[in-house]
Amino acid sequence: SAAAQPAMCITSGVTSIGHSTKSELGCDEDRCINVKVLNALSGDVRCVLPVAPSWTLSRLRAELALREGTPAHEQRLLLPGVPGQGSGPLEHDGQTPAFEALAGSEVLHLLRVCASPAGDGGAAAAGLKPGALRVIDGAGQPGAPAQVVAWAIDAGAFLRGSPCEASPIFQLQTGTGLAYFRLFVVPADGESFKGSKGRGRLQLKCQSDPTDAGAPLRFSVSVEGPVESCGSERFAHDFGYRALWKGPAALAFAPDAAGAKVARLPRGAKVIVRLENFDCAGDYSD
Repeated sequence: SAAAQPAMCITSGVTSIGHSTKSELGCDEDRCINVKVLNALSGDVRCVLPVAPSWTLSRLRAELALREGTPAHEQRLLLPGVPGQGSGPLEHDGQTPAFEALAGSEVLHLLRVCASPAGDGGAAAAGLKPGALRVIDGAGQPGAPAQVVAWAIDAGAFLRGSPCEASPIFQLQTGTGLAYFRLFVVPADGESFKGSKGRGRLQLKCQSDPTDAGAPLRFSVSVEGPVESCGSERFAHDFGYRALWKGPAALAFAPDAAGAKVARLPRGAKVIVRLENFDCAGDYSD
């Protein structure tokens, strides 16, 4: 079987700040800075972390793991970017002073790096050619998705003047039966992906009569591509009330957006958009 590829996932919700004081964390009250850690997709506050001048980046990650819950080795930390250019990753040695890595920022965005889901998720994407889409049924286990959808897109499309990328139409199970849906990626800014420097936003649209969509659909979306991988946050959206769901964050689909020093994409490079449908999947928890 194919080796699992890196992907990003983010748990949803807000983590309590807790009751630890700055002194308990070894902070000098006058010199510590309070760093607000945000969910990189939704913007929700995960925690506020008092950071001391003596901390290294490794210490910051360890304290964040204790405070927020994401293991240090699964953290991808991003500094807020210049508007329209996205966030910049904290790619420093672990012994780099935390203050130096933060570069004056009092905000961090957190992505959780984990292996791609094995089994059904990997099978859905295996061997897909750009433009193709595959839907497979889930394993039927508690908490597992009822369906997994994988859609492959030519990564080069996000370097050109395309105004939109649209998937083939597919069916999802809803609370009242089957309904037709379609995935879209639209430019984050401007009228084309070239104009938005390869950044885009995911959308999911119900193509059926609104009454067929039933109760709010519970699903997650993730993206795996040559630049970055992100997603797997769960959402609930009532397609009977509003037919179009819009993803909350702009994502980098092409090297331009991530500032990568790459002249061109590898031959055959593709982006995989994965949707997991948790409706009718048994027990579900946010």
